[in-house]
Amino acid sequence: MATSSPASLSNDDPRNDGTRQESNPAFTPTELRLDAVRERIGHDEKILRMLAIFFIGDAPQLVAQIHAAIEFRDGEQLSLKSHSLKGLAANLDVNDVCRLAHQLEACGRREDFPTAATVLLSLRGSVDHVIVLLRREILHEA
Repeated sequence: MATSSPASLSNDDPRNDGTRQESNPAFTPTELRLDAVRERIGHDEKILRMLAIFFIGDAPQLVAQIHAAIEFRDGEQLSLKSHSLKGLAANLDVNDVCRLAHQLEACGRREDFPTAATVLLSLRGSVDHVIVLLRREILHEA
């Protein structure tokens, strides 16, 4: 493996395991890439609606389970629940949730709970924002 400093690796660099903290780890709003999702699922609005309902129903529970894994210092569960959330977010091309979940998955493997606690703060904000967007853009709720 190359010896580049983690700060010099971009988020797209395969040598970056996703745990590098940005200079400002605060939450940045998520954008939905609904056109890309629609294209991938053949413009089937029923499938899009189901994906939204699954995310809205499952993501908050997974975030709670990730929080519990951090509190109980359970690296295996942290990795497992983060991986599940990453897959759920990938279905909707929610890249920042995927990135944050990937960071948490890596934290679980390393049992790096202090970093995981920091990443969790951003993840919560991103997941909450995605839920608001999904309810408005797909489920047409106010």
